[in-house]
Amino acid sequence: MLRLVIWIATAFCFAAIDAGVAGIADLSGSTPNRNTPQKLQDAWLSFHETDLCQEVDAIFVFRKSGLEVWSRIESDKTFQKFHELFEPLKNSYPVELYTTRPSEEKKTAG
Repeated sequence: MLRLVIWIATAFCFAAIDAGVAGIADLSGSTPNRNTPQKLQDAWLSFHETDLCQEVDAIFVFRKSGLEVWSRIESDKTFQKFHELFEPLKNSYPVELYTTRPSEEKKTAG
């Protein structure tokens, strides 16, 4: 009987920890959650599936019905791909893109 009580208590603790970790991820806002509109989720997934994430330093902030993306993009080609992915969403959702680009001096120095 004691083993059963310990097993149930342990299972309950692990379930609570697991729920807490999921809750922390939701609170950070850096990943889509169950309230994120599907088109915003799809764009975020596409950003990763196409490996655009390898070329863009980006921080995503998901809000109830919108998205902010803070990014640093070095090449014009990558900048174009990034904006083609997220700009069309602005017609349907509050999407704010904050992009920084390296100065011309830094581009030619490297």
